Amino acid sequence: MWKILIADDEEIECRGLEMMIRKNFKMAELLPSVYNGVDLIKKAERFQPDVILADINMPGLNGLEALEMLRLKAVNAKVIINTAYNDFAYIRKALQLGASDFLSKPVYEEELVKAISKVLGVLEQEKRIFRENQISEKKFQDMQSALGNGLMSSILLGQPKEEELRLWFENLDQTFLGGILVLMQVPDNKKVSVYLEVIRKMVQEELKRFCTSLTMVHKETLYLFLIPGGEVGEENYQPWSRELLEMLRRKIRTDFECEAVFGVSRWKYEFEKMPEGLKECRMVLNDQRAEAVCFFEKREKIYSRQAEDLELTEDMADAVRRKDSEAAKEILQKIFTQWKAGGQGLWQEQRLAAAFIQKCQEELESGKRRHFFWRQLLERLQSASDETQLQERVLAVLWELPESKRTETIRNEYVEEAVLYIENNYMKDISLEAVAERLGISSFYLSRLLTQQLDESFVELLTDARIDHAIRLIRDEDFIVKDIGARVGYLSPTYFYKVFKKNTGMTVGEMRRLLRGL
Repeated sequence: MWKILIADDEEIECRGLEMMIRKNFKMAELLPSVYNGVDLIKKAERFQPDVILADINMPGLNGLEALEMLRLKAVNAKVIINTAYNDFAYIRKALQLGASDFLSKPVYEEELVKAISKVLGVLEQEKRIFRENQISEKKFQDMQSALGNGLMSSILLGQPKEEELRLWFENLDQTFLGGILVLMQVPDNKKVSVYLEVIRKMVQEELKRFCTSLTMVHKETLYLFLIPGGEVGEENYQPWSRELLEMLRRKIRTDFECEAVFGVSRWKYEFEKMPEGLKECRMVLNDQRAEAVCFFEKREKIYSRQAEDLELTEDMADAVRRKDSEAAKEILQKIFTQWKAGGQGLWQEQRLAAAFIQKCQEELESGKRRHFFWRQLLERLQSASDETQLQERVLAVLWELPESKRTETIRNEYVEEAVLYIENNYMKDISLEAVAERLGISSFYLSRLLTQQLDESFVELLTDARIDHAIRLIRDEDFIVKDIGARVGYLSPTYFYKVFKKNTGMTVGEMRRLLRGL
C-alpha cells in the first residue's frame, strides 16, 4: 500500500484532491492533509509518505522551500507540484529539486490520475529493482562465502587453490599483494567450542574495518587469513598485526571472559605458501614460552651481509682495478666462506654472487652504462655445477668489467646512448619511438641495432634496467613492494610482482631475505 500526503493552504482544494484519490486509488493510504510548509516537513519526516502533492504557494515555507528541506532530511517521497503559477522558472526550479511532475490549478481528475499513476509506476519499478538487487547481493555474498570457505579449507588441506583466490579477489575488485595467517586458541577453557563460532563472527565483523579477511573454525581453533593491502607489507606487518590482534584479544576478554592467544606466520607474498604459514602458526602456539601474540621467526643463524659485504666489495673493486688476481681470489674465498656459514647452498650462492658482481660493477663503472644486467649475470653463473666452478665464473666476469672495450662506430654510439638513456630514465614511461626520436634515427633502425649488437629488444633492455634497480632498492632500502615497483616504473604492484618473479625466479621477500642474510 502506497502512502500519499497532500499539502495545500486551501482546505477545499485538499478535500477535492482527497476525493479524487480515494475514488481512483482504493489501495492507497491517504494521510491527513497539511496546510503549510512547516507541517509538511513534520508529517513527511514522521510518516515517510511515498507520494506528496504539494502546492508551491503556502505560508511558512512555500512548496519549493519545503521540497528543498525534504531532500536535506532524506525524505525520499516522489513529489508532484500543484500550482496556479504558469511561470516556467518555478517549474524548472521544482524539477531541479527533484519534483517528479507538476499539475496546474485547477486540477482535473484525469490529469491527477495520470500523474499519480506515472509516479506509482516508477515506485513499483524501483521496488522491483531493489528486490532484485537484494536477491543478487545475497547470491553474490553466498558465492563469496562459499569461495572463502573453499580457500580456507584448501589451506588446511595443504592444497591452496590460486584460481579460486584470483576469482575471490576479482569479485572484490582488489589485488592480492600478500598476507599472513593467524591461528587463535583459548587455552584451559573447556567451554570454548560452544561459543568459538560466535567469536569468529564477532572477529570477522571487527576485521572489516581494518583489512580483507577470511575466517574459519576448525577443531577448537580459529583460523584467520589477513590481507591488509595498501601500506602494510613484509617490512611492517608485525606492528600492524600486533596492534590489531591485541585489540581483538581485549574485546574477546570483555565479551566472552576468556584469554585468547594468537600465533602469526611470516609474511607470504604467494598464496601457495600459506600451508607453510599454517605450520609456522602451529609451531608458535606449541611453544610454551609463546606470548599472547607471538610471531614465527626463522630459527637459524642470522647475520647481516650489509656491512660485511660493503668492505669486501670495495676491496674487490680495488683488486680488479689493479688486476691483482691473487688478492681477488683471496677476497672471493672470504665471501664464499661467509655465505657457507650462513647455510647457503649453490642455488643461493649463484644469486648472491650475481648481487656481489652488481655492487662491484657499481664501484667500477660509476657514471657509465652497466656492462652486465642481473639476468645476464645469472645466465653466466647458474651453469656452474659446484662452488669451484662458480668462483671461477665470478672471477672471469669481474675481469671483463674494466676490459669492456667498444668499437667507436656511429652504430655503437647510438646503442650506447640508447642504453644509457634507458638506465637513466627507466622509472619513466619511455618507449622505443621516443628514444629513437631523441637520437635522431628511426625506431625500426634503433630496434635492429639493439637486436644485432646486444641480442635484446628495447622492452627486454628496459625490463633488465628496472629489475636491476629494483634489486638495488631491495638490497639497500626498506621500501614495501608497491613503492619499489613505483620507483622503477611499474604503477601496478601486481604486474611488478609478476615481472620480478619471472625475471629473478624469486619474490621480493625472498630476494630481500637472501641479500640481507635474514
